[in-house]
Amino acid sequence: MRCSTTRARHALAAGFAAVLLLAGCGAAGGDGTTSVAADRPGTIVLGTDATPQSRAVAALYAAVLTAAGERVETPDAAYATPADTVRAVVAGELGLAPAYGSTLLSVLPDGQRVPGDLAATLSMALPPGTVALPPAAADVRVLRDGDGDGGDAAPGDSGSSADVPLKDHVFPLAEAPALGSAARKALAGLNAPLTTPELAKLTARISAGEDPDDTAEDWLRARGLLR
Repeated sequence: MRCSTTRARHALAAGFAAVLLLAGCGAAGGDGTTSVAADRPGTIVLGTDATPQSRAVAALYAAVLTAAGERVETPDAAYATPADTVRAVVAGELGLAPAYGSTLLSVLPDGQRVPGDLAATLSMALPPGTVALPPAAADVRVLRDGDGDGGDAAPGDSGSSADVPLKDHVFPLAEAPALGSAARKALAGLNAPLTTPELAKLTARISAGEDPDDTAEDWLRARGLLR
């Protein structure tokens, strides 16, 4: 059973890697090579797409993980879209990336949806070895709709439409072997304070030209999450 699961996972990962290569959407280093998380044991390869909200969240992840004693590497180039980062994590190019429920389900559409239960829905959509960690309060759908000051429902609350069964909370998507208990605890510390209004403020600062790393560190220090 384990061998067949491994073969299935390798086949899926190879398929996603092929899509990335054919599309030319992988984040490449200066020499044109693509980052592969498995080639960096002991290092969390953290990727992001080019949107300001993803860059903000990735910078928060990098800061708290580094403070927890983890070694974090971020590819120089951002991925083109959130869907590309999902594919990169599944393919093993990244060990960690910010992700969103609707994006993941569009990339991996075959899983069963459980209205009101984001964790169960994502666990059924993801291949073995890839995990969706508990989500933050921030709902990126609210940001896309232009209402960054809106309130936050609890992560995983269901929407009113049968076509949109889940709030679009941001969460860490990871290769399970890349994150130990200390890394998971550090990321979980962001979930409650990272609300929709707070992510909107971070996004606005980065959109205005502020450095994501500096912005993330300022935000974390102001909340006692970083010394």
